[in-house]
Amino acid sequence: MGPSPDFQGDSLASQNSFNEAFKRRLRPPRWLKYVHLIFTVGLGSCMLLGALFFFLRSGVFVYRATATTGKVIDHDVKTSTSTGGGSNRSSTTTSYRPIVQFQLQGETITFVSKAGNNSPGDQPVGSEVPVLFNPKDPHNAEIDSFSAIWGGSVFMIVFGTIWTTVGVVSYRVLWNEDR
Repeated sequence: MGPSPDFQGDSLASQNSFNEAFKRRLRPPRWLKYVHLIFTVGLGSCMLLGALFFFLRSGVFVYRATATTGKVIDHDVKTSTSTGGGSNRSSTTTSYRPIVQFQLQGETITFVSKAGNNSPGDQPVGSEVPVLFNPKDPHNAEIDSFSAIWGGSVFMIVFGTIWTTVGVVSYRVLWNEDR
């Protein structure tokens, strides 16, 4: 003969109370959800504000800039070494930022581009590149390419959106107390 109905009900009730006690014990402190939300959404929002700043600065630069042609005369080479977490492996990364020269009313203007690459092959020494410069401050110049002018804005928009979305979604999923 099987167990009596009273026995099954008691077992189920005790199992449910055990589950509730276990969930309460594992539930993090209430203040932690606000710290989590402030950190992730705050970081994402700061990055989006930074993106707005970079976007406006780039837009004003492009609006006021004058176009010319310059020549790549060299590359500013930066090498950085990083070690993997917990391992003895290290990786070396080299970036090449073009050093560009252009002529303006008999004066030679030289600048280092803000945008770099992991290979100098995209803009080899001696190649001609389109340049934008501020006519009031010709040393404020940049190669006329999407990554050089808008790259910082795009980077900040992408990662700001990711951080903000992760913060809101994880808050809704992990901290929903109605479930």
